[in-house]
Amino acid sequence: MLSQEINNLPKAPGVYFFCAKNDKILYIGSSGSIRTRIASHLQSRDSKIKKMLEESVRIRYRKTNSVLEAVILEAELIKAHQPKYNVKLKDDKSFVVIAISKDEFPRVWVTRLSKVSAPGEFFGPYTSAKLARRALEILRKIFPCRACKNIPQKACLEYHLGRCPAPCLGKISPRDYKRNINHLKLILKGKAKTLIAKLKKEMKEAADKENFEKASQIRNKIFAFSHLRDISLLTRESPSILQGRIEAYDISNIKGKLATGSMTVFEDGELARSQYRKFRIEKLGGGDVGMMKEVLERRFAHREWPYPCLILVDGGRAQLNAAKKVLESRHLKIPLVAIAKPQKRQRRMPDRFYTDLALSPQEKKSLSRLRDEAHRFAITYHRLLRKKSIIPNKNSK
Repeated sequence: MLSQEINNLPKAPGVYFFCAKNDKILYIGSSGSIRTRIASHLQSRDSKIKKMLEESVRIRYRKTNSVLEAVILEAELIKAHQPKYNVKLKDDKSFVVIAISKDEFPRVWVTRLSKVSAPGEFFGPYTSAKLARRALEILRKIFPCRACKNIPQKACLEYHLGRCPAPCLGKISPRDYKRNINHLKLILKGKAKTLIAKLKKEMKEAADKENFEKASQIRNKIFAFSHLRDISLLTRESPSILQGRIEAYDISNIKGKLATGSMTVFEDGELARSQYRKFRIEKLGGGDVGMMKEVLERRFAHREWPYPCLILVDGGRAQLNAAKKVLESRHLKIPLVAIAKPQKRQRRMPDRFYTDLALSPQEKKSLSRLRDEAHRFAITYHRLLRKKSIIPNKNSK
C-alpha cells in the first residue's frame, strides 16, 4: 500500500517518482516537502491522479539541497523520461519554459513554448508558471540579466531591484554579461556543482591578479548560491481544491434578453485567459438555472477540452443541482461549488457557499474572486451584444 510508505518519506525538498510494477516511472513531481506533497496526492479528488495511484506500486525519491534545485531537476527528469501521467506537459499551452534569447545582451524570461517565435535556448518544461517565475527572480538576484523585450534608454525598476545589470546604461560589458548568462545556464541544466567549482576558479584568478573587488563579488555570489534562501518558492503543500484546473461559470442577462454565459479557467491559481469561452444562450425561458444547464451541456460536448478538477457556478442550490445533473448524465465525478451573492439589501453579508466540500476561509475567499472573474467576463460579452446587437463571433461555443 502506498499509504504505508508515507512515514518513511522525508520532509525535505526533492523530486519524487510514482512507479509501476515494472519500475516504469508514471509520474514525476517536485516539492519543498516530499512527504507532504505525496500525502496530498493520496487524498486528491482528481480522477487522473486517482488512476495514476491505482497503477502505482512504489514511490521513489531523490532529495535536493533546495526547492529551486528540485524544480530544475524535475523539469530535466520529465524531459528525459516522458512519464505517462505528467499530462500537462503533453500540451504546449499548459507548460512553461525559461527562455534565453540570442542577443548581444540576451533576454531571460518565462514563457509558454507555443508563444516563442524568436531563436534562443529553452530550459524546462516547468509544471508551474508561478514557480518558474519565482525561481528566475531568485536566480536573477545572484546572476543579474535583463527580462525586458527591448533595451530601454534608461535604467528601469529591475536595475534598482538588483535583478538587471543595466546594459542600457553601459554598466556591464558584453563579456561579463555573457558570463552571467553562462552561469545561469549551468544552474538551469542542473549543474550546480560545476557552477560552484567554476566560480571558485574565477575568484582565485581575480585574487591572483589582485583584483580584490571582483574576487569579493564572486565570493558573494558563491555564498548567495550555496546558502540559497528559496522560501518564496514554497507553496501551500496541504491538499487544496485550488490545485489543478478550475472552471467557473456565470450567466448574464436582462429579463432573458441577449442572455450570455461565460467559462473562465484557472490553472494552479493562475488565469488561463486563452482558454476562456463565451456562450450565447439559445434556449430562453428556463431562467438562470436552465441557462446554466445549457452552458454546461454545451461545454461538455467539447470532449477535446481538458476536464477540470473543480467546477464553480454562480448561484445557489438550484444551480448546483443543475450542474450535478449535467455531470451525472455524462458519468463524470467532478467536485462542484455554487456561490450565491448576497441580496442588494444585504451587501455586507458574505457569499453563501453550496457544496459537499469542506472549504477553508482562504479557499472561500479565493473561490469568490474566481467567481467575480467569471462574472466580469460574462458582463463584458453581454454588454458587447447589447451595444452592437450582433451575432456572436466564431469564438462563441
